[in-house]
Amino acid sequence: MQAYRQDEDRQRISTALDGDYGDVPPAVPSAGPRPNLKASVAGPAVDSVQLFLRQVREQEFLSAKAETALLRRAQEGDRVAHGQLMSSHLPLVAAMARQFGNRGVPLLDLIQEGALGLDKAIRSFDWRYGARLSTYAIYAIHRALEQAAVNQASTIRLPMYIVRKRARVARYRDLLFNELGREPTAAEIGELVDLRAQDVEWLLFLIGRPVSLSKEIGDGAGIELGELLADDTAEHLGLDLERAEVSEIVAQLLSGLTRTERDVIELRYGFGRHEASSLQQIGDSLGLTRERVRQIQEQALEKLRRIAAARALHDALA
Repeated sequence: MQAYRQDEDRQRISTALDGDYGDVPPAVPSAGPRPNLKASVAGPAVDSVQLFLRQVREQEFLSAKAETALLRRAQEGDRVAHGQLMSSHLPLVAAMARQFGNRGVPLLDLIQEGALGLDKAIRSFDWRYGARLSTYAIYAIHRALEQAAVNQASTIRLPMYIVRKRARVARYRDLLFNELGREPTAAEIGELVDLRAQDVEWLLFLIGRPVSLSKEIGDGAGIELGELLADDTAEHLGLDLERAEVSEIVAQLLSGLTRTERDVIELRYGFGRHEASSLQQIGDSLGLTRERVRQIQEQALEKLRRIAAARALHDALA
């Protein structure tokens, strides 16, 4: 029965890997050493993807007993056993990677990402449960492939849970469109996917394709899209310059005070990195009474008035 299941699994995975391989002859499992594939392929040149898939198809399945023995050795640090497990399960990785072939990611890249998922599965799988590694690894491989397809094929990377919600919303939007004959509202979609209307609207916005701000608008006018979009959240450049000038003036004025006076003024009015504080808070911070802080504040303000007046007179005479 076990041998029958292995043959059935081999046939299923081999079918999933089938494709147009040109003049490459079908793979035949070999009981002895593997032949030199590069030297034995005749006819037109075979690209790297076709040659790799042919090599993958020739990997032999492991029996349950052999797999358990290799798992025990691999999890004890035996790199050779780990490599044998990786090689024997590459057909599974390649077959699953073919299912993601329409996501805009090269097949070899997908296989590589799937192999990383297989590697994690080998390291974390508990062979004592008596299950086969492929039963456990299929979830890790699928998760790695899904993550790779999203990250590499999309301009903007999104968390996986957002990607799944977005796909679900898109699926139900298409179903409702076919049933209603019109574009469904966010509220109608939200009832089916159990989401608020505003959440659905946001996910529908994410479904749209990103557009580059460098895209030219018009017929050869040389105007880019980014030049026509205003940033409403950005402050005017003049305000930044004005703030920088005021900060410089305040720093010059405060330099004429003593250290205690400067600390009181900075804490009281929130200059620098400080937040505006009460007289009591300043007193607790500097170890002074509230009344003493008030006196220092009055002295410092009077001194700043004299410094500012002298500065204005100097500028007028200059």
